[in-house]
Amino acid sequence: MKTTYKNKRDQYQAEANTQRIEKERLQRELDSIKKTQAAPKKGFECEIYCSNCQTAYSAIVPYAGSVKDSGCAYCGKTGTGFFISLNKTKRY
Repeated sequence: MKTTYKNKRDQYQAEANTQRIEKERLQRELDSIKKTQAAPKKGFECEIYCSNCQTAYSAIVPYAGSVKDSGCAYCGKTGTGFFISLNKTKRY
């Protein structure tokens, strides 16, 4: 259903309001994404394998023992992950 306007000014004003509302919505969405992203972690980049869900993934860990403490990035179960490799050259 197309809206009809009395004159062009009303049409332009309605379009501007629609664009403004969309821009504000996108800005709110961007702000919420920025808030949920955590600050970069300090530590070493490593490959971790989870024996529960059988997945390998890359992560940044502060020390070698922290893999079992943090839990799997996919299934969330703790105590199932172990190192495949630790890249000591990439320190964050």
